[in-house]
Amino acid sequence: MKLSPLVLLLALTSCSLWSGISDMRCEYLEDPYCIDRPDPRLSWTSAHDYATAHVVVASSRKLLKNPDVWDSGKSSVSKVHLDSVLVPFHNYFWRVETFDADGKHRRVSPVGRFSTGLFSSADASGEWISGETSQRFRVARRLRKALLYISSDGDPKIWLNTNKRMRRGLLPKESFSPYKSLYSVVDVKNYLKHGRNRITIHSDAPVMAELHLLYRDGSRDIISTDRLWNGAYLSKPAAVTGAWKSGEIPSDDFLLEIERGEISDVLILEEAALSFSDIPPFVLADIIYSRTGDTDLIKRLYPVFRDFLVKIGEYEKPDGTVARGTIVSWLPDRSEWPSAYTATCFYYYDNLLMAKFSGILGIDGSAYLDKASALRERILDKHFVYAESRFSNGGADVLTLALWMGLAPEDHKQAVIKRLSNQLKRGGGPDPSRLGTYTASQFLSLL
Repeated sequence: MKLSPLVLLLALTSCSLWSGISDMRCEYLEDPYCIDRPDPRLSWTSAHDYATAHVVVASSRKLLKNPDVWDSGKSSVSKVHLDSVLVPFHNYFWRVETFDADGKHRRVSPVGRFSTGLFSSADASGEWISGETSQRFRVARRLRKALLYISSDGDPKIWLNTNKRMRRGLLPKESFSPYKSLYSVVDVKNYLKHGRNRITIHSDAPVMAELHLLYRDGSRDIISTDRLWNGAYLSKPAAVTGAWKSGEIPSDDFLLEIERGEISDVLILEEAALSFSDIPPFVLADIIYSRTGDTDLIKRLYPVFRDFLVKIGEYEKPDGTVARGTIVSWLPDRSEWPSAYTATCFYYYDNLLMAKFSGILGIDGSAYLDKASALRERILDKHFVYAESRFSNGGADVLTLALWMGLAPEDHKQAVIKRLSNQLKRGGGPDPSRLGTYTASQFLSLL
């Protein structure tokens, strides 16, 4: 039987073309297989205007007609936040329906899917161990996936069977922090064979791992690190954590990727905001809100930010400024930053952002705005030379910081930008800091 061109076209074209609903994401990721929270965000885009949307989540495609997991009901949104209904290590399917104002024109999206991973330490069956350890196991049936979950306070080396050492890029960096345990997840199916296998881990630092063998018949075997592994000894991290996050600390280039709109993994950004990244948490929260319009991170971190500013207030000098070590700064290795200036600038900017976050959440932020205004006056008083339109030592990084934070007086702004331009010309290139590299151009364009 010969198919007509029209039938072939229909068969080869995604239904999203006809429904107009596309870019379906869970936690801003396309079909992710390691969501680490029971209440993820689902979002989509539509080529057509609609009055209401209806989202359903089910444990199988067949059950989407009568969803057994979650039903949003109809609302005028382009993103929904699930209730805490998901469980770890499960597959989920979801779909969106949109309706016009009369409820007559209904459009149905393609089916999206995602899988969950670890939510907390209670979900992990493994123990923290160290040393040159190994364990034998069997792959009993046909594999669909073999997911290795691993968290470490160091740089573990892993082999699966003989001479099959996993590439470093697939493993976590130093991922333990006082706030959360980061873990990596990778499908290692291609490293395994039917029958007998062996996993070997070498780590001087604490490491916890689980290998989930997912078979095509729907069954699962789990091989976890414990004291029974050959050569293992128990070794706990420096602190006990509750929440777990999938992903790693952002790479050096991640801010540039944000500027280009290339970062889609908000989980990575969230963890950086709570961990030992050198990007200030307030700034990350503001970036996420500016890029996605999502207020969830601001809501969750608002109490943390509030307590942080209270703590920093304890280090204030009589003139209201703060000293080195009290503020995490965006410092390049090769720059000479005047510490009192830098710390006070970030103290000012954090208060300014806290006033903004308060407004977003409907909270009175006037105290933060007043504090920011007072700090700005102190910075100009102490660190700005009006006669030379120069902040502090006049370095390119120092000037960029002032311009980026909006500290330059309006009637001196052009002169400050010109001084920055001259500094960059004399230096033979842009300031090496992330801040200078990724923001200086927007000021220079104003010349």
